[in-house]
Amino acid sequence: MRLFAEQPEASVPQASGSNAESQSIDRFWANERVQPEQILASHRGSVVERAKAAGVVLAIQDTTDLDFSGLKQTSGLGFINQSQQQGLKVHSCFAVNGSGAPLGLLPQHTWTRAARAGKRGERRKKATREKESQRWLDTLTAAEQGIDETVCLVHVGDREADIYDLFVQPRRANSALLIRAESNRKVQHELGYLIPAIEQAPVLGQQTLTLERNPERPARSATLTVRGLQVTIEVPRHHKQPKQCQPVTLNVLLVEEVTPPTEGKPIRWLLLTTLPIDRNDSDIGKEDRDGFVGGKQFRCCE
Repeated sequence: MRLFAEQPEASVPQASGSNAESQSIDRFWANERVQPEQILASHRGSVVERAKAAGVVLAIQDTTDLDFSGLKQTSGLGFINQSQQQGLKVHSCFAVNGSGAPLGLLPQHTWTRAARAGKRGERRKKATREKESQRWLDTLTAAEQGIDETVCLVHVGDREADIYDLFVQPRRANSALLIRAESNRKVQHELGYLIPAIEQAPVLGQQTLTLERNPERPARSATLTVRGLQVTIEVPRHHKQPKQCQPVTLNVLLVEEVTPPTEGKPIRWLLLTTLPIDRNDSDIGKEDRDGFVGGKQFRCCE
């Protein structure tokens, strides 16, 4: 690992520097007694210690595609999207503290697809436990293992994590969800659905953020309006066990750019969370002692 860390772009022979060292690396990789779970377990204790010292921890889940389509003779690969690309799917949960400093890797799951992803309508006919979506639920449970309950643990996910079964998944005390929403869900509200309900919700305040450069936009400042509302989400009509489920109450935030740029897409974030959203207008935009996440924003977990 030290050799590859010093030369991350190098091949095995280049990094090792000798045939003997190269052969030892190959033998290590080929050793069936060495499993990914064992490697992660050796690291987990240090992550748990750093998490306890942090007080507030974001457990951020995301999926990565590893494209090995160029390795024509490699066995054990699978489809990674709707094309013919071959590789591996890796779902990781990464822990950071309230200021964004990395604490380490929590659970990680690797798998391959024997076939391309099915159509959306077909996937809705399956229970979550029969789909790849189950990885979000399993990772949440695995991420909490060993983390001291004095730690405020916030599970963070992108729009793939907008899953009803994840919202009702049992969590340990002092943990919360912060999920970017994708679906315009049916809610118990006079307007009937999530998006029209939050669009007429009261403004909680404004905040100016510095947006980092990415492939779709240059770096710039954005002044954002924050709207918030508590909603009760109905059980999805296509759920496989609707009679065993109950509506779930969450807080929803709509974060929109006040003055959109002349070029590029304006910021619009729709967020679902179990964290309270009753901060005063005067609090929004202030620098918290421990960073944006570490102060009042997440004291609800205490």
